[in-house]
Amino acid sequence: MEDIRNTINAGKQVTTHQSQINFKGWKGSGYIILDERTGTGAYLIDGGANGAMVTFFGENQNLIALLLGIASIASLFIPVIGLYVLIFSIFSAFMITMYNNLQLYYAGCEGLMGINWLFNMLALTVGSIFGGSVASTIWTSLLGWIYTAGVSSESVLEFCRGN
Repeated sequence: MEDIRNTINAGKQVTTHQSQINFKGWKGSGYIILDERTGTGAYLIDGGANGAMVTFFGENQNLIALLLGIASIASLFIPVIGLYVLIFSIFSAFMITMYNNLQLYYAGCEGLMGINWLFNMLALTVGSIFGGSVASTIWTSLLGWIYTAGVSSESVLEFCRGN
């Protein structure tokens, strides 16, 4: 419900049901978000599992960045886990970027979404290329942690909402 309210406050059109749907044990509602200015839209399910993985990564992004930093350092001493850390890092970067872009979209800051993608992909590339030492791994993890905390902070989202 808060997502719908925030979306309407950001100037987008929302179409939803008057009451929840109960279908084979699932309770929830579907809704459509339309941005009449740009023509973009989203079809979402409230109360379901859609986006649950993206939400998990987004809500735990700082912890994930910290754990990936620790795992990266461990992979310097145990090389066999390095490939798993790299794969999970790439996956995490995409999931966290999608979460932050959704937050920016709901707040009315579509213009920042491209910049968010750019910074996250640059960070991933730099981290992959220069992550060969303990110091660079720590710095890359810390900078990623600071950036993701900043872009998804309430102050950035409030600025986007115009509050």
